[in-house]
Amino acid sequence: MTRSPSTSPEPTLERLAADPERLLRLPPAEAERLMNALSPEDQASLVLLAPWSRRQELLLLSARSGELVPGLPVEEFFWTVKAVGPRDALPLLRLAAPAQLQFIFDLDWWHKDTLRPEKVAAWLILLLEAGEDAAAAWLRWIAARDLELLAALFRLFARVERRPDDMDFMEARDRLPPFTLDDLYFVAFHRQEWQPLLARYLDLLLQFDPPAYRAVMEELVSGLPTENLEAAYRWRAARLVDFGVPEHGEALDIYARLSPARVHRLTALEARAAASGTPAVPSFVPTLYLGPMEAVRRAVEGIAGTPAMERVLHEWVWAANKLLVVDDVDLDDPAALEEALRRVTAHVNLGLEILSEAWGQAPPEVLASATVEDVIRVALTRVREAVAGVRRLHQAGVFPEGLRLLEDDLAQAVSGLFRTPPLYYDAGAGTHRPFQDLAEVSAAARASDRAAAWFGLAEVLSPHWRRWPEVLPAAGVNLAGLRELTWPRGLLTALAVLELEGIAEVRPVPEERLAELRRAWFESAPAGPVRLRPGLAADLAGRFRVAAGGAVPEGIPLPEMVAEAMGRLASDWEGLAWETAPDGRFVTALLVGLEAD
Repeated sequence: MTRSPSTSPEPTLERLAADPERLLRLPPAEAERLMNALSPEDQASLVLLAPWSRRQELLLLSARSGELVPGLPVEEFFWTVKAVGPRDALPLLRLAAPAQLQFIFDLDWWHKDTLRPEKVAAWLILLLEAGEDAAAAWLRWIAARDLELLAALFRLFARVERRPDDMDFMEARDRLPPFTLDDLYFVAFHRQEWQPLLARYLDLLLQFDPPAYRAVMEELVSGLPTENLEAAYRWRAARLVDFGVPEHGEALDIYARLSPARVHRLTALEARAAASGTPAVPSFVPTLYLGPMEAVRRAVEGIAGTPAMERVLHEWVWAANKLLVVDDVDLDDPAALEEALRRVTAHVNLGLEILSEAWGQAPPEVLASATVEDVIRVALTRVREAVAGVRRLHQAGVFPEGLRLLEDDLAQAVSGLFRTPPLYYDAGAGTHRPFQDLAEVSAAARASDRAAAWFGLAEVLSPHWRRWPEVLPAAGVNLAGLRELTWPRGLLTALAVLELEGIAEVRPVPEERLAELRRAWFESAPAGPVRLRPGLAADLAGRFRVAAGGAVPEGIPLPEMVAEAMGRLASDWEGLAWETAPDGRFVTALLVGLEAD
């Protein structure tokens, strides 16, 4: 049987080289055959294009897995192992290069400048389970580079005493700790269950590097623990910086404020120098493949394959790592890692939009002439500026207490603006996420201004909103508890009392007067439904200003706020026949005192 042109081997391989999901859907034998028909370069690209959680499947299909795994950039190896799960990733750990393993250990073993014994023990166990060859290779590698770390690790689990020169072997076995490999250094394990694990690593170290073994044991005998730990931490920081992971203090500058006018634009000479000084790209950048937004997509497509792109990739990795460090992302949670990288894409997309608008250039030109960190700083600065008003109220203690006094949609939008950095409320998804574009920043600025305006107006309501729980009845009213009395409902209640009794005051509107209120504010339509009287919002706003004695702050858009509050009441009475008396139990827009049964 002949194959159709669409299924010929060449096009199939061509498509598979850029479509890992397609390959993984094939039967295992067919997937393995096609994977190995690809060149080593295409296999590596295919692995890096795959989701982290599926990469191990691809790697193990390849007859070259022993080359592909050690060839993974250290960060990609880290994310892959985390997504697969360390215990399920034993085949990868078995093939990993020591530098890849150490990158994981440098991130996982430490909390700030302190080693975590439980993490150290867990990884040392896993490494032995992966195979003694893997454990020995790592131990030999780290012993040649960082004996301070080995000493700090062993000190977590044991103490060591050296046999004095004048003490014979038999006396030493009676008086010194019970475990020894050489009758010179005697080890007391802090917990007996740790002995098999640590003894195996000590034995491996003694076998392949006796001088390193003696140096570590001498450090444990006579070295100062604090100095040893500080030295190990410095070496760890140096290794991470080499792979683009800064220390926490250095990473903080990613949140430094920066306006578009102060962004340094790389000259053609600087751009060429930066590109020429950039080594081979150290890491695939997942953020570029996690649903990039329009500005990012255009920018990346516009400079793909140029020296500028290599510079951008390096800067992107560095900036992403700064955010991972500063935001203290849980490195054991692949979903949290992925979400953090999506945040980077969103920041870059927003920053490109801002600079494109400010400079009058297309996103590719902006990305080619601005550093990624500057693009991110511009984005974060614009967001903070847009929501500065409500953040000041938050710092003054008005929010988050005041959130319950805003209507739900506004409360949700505002609650994300107090985060660091502020987050946009995606009403469609019902979640908070990073700002992606200028339209979302504008929406957040409007939400910030609305919240600030409601607070400013609430300050002149009588009685003051902080006193509502003390002076307003909690029983015999339509709302299920005074916690449902928001600032918009308080305003509408005060307007209703003003309409009916001539005083702007927040207190329950008698249920028997709701029909009177409806006649004053609404008019009947020919078909029966009610509609707001024309010009009512502006009229009520003017009357409220007079009743408040000029206390309403300047700049408060009172007519719009009245109209917003009236909208809920119109919804409450939508479809209610004009001749039917309103039932206070079904009114949600203002506080109603219900008639006794």
